[in-house]
Amino acid sequence: MRELENIYVKNTDKEGKIMIESKELLRKRINRSSDFADAIMMRMRWVVRDLEATNSSLE
Repeated sequence: MRELENIYVKNTDKEGKIMIESKELLRKRINRSSDFADAIMMRMRWVVRDLEATNSSLE
């Protein structure tokens, strides 16, 4: 969980999208691999996609 607590979010763009710092920067700051955080983020991509699809079908 420490990996996820240490991820920094960069400025958002005009559409409200966020940028997450690179794996290399995170790895340098926490002095280890970010494999756990990577797995969580990749899984959440599909969860968010499914939620977006469900919400758009309800409109």
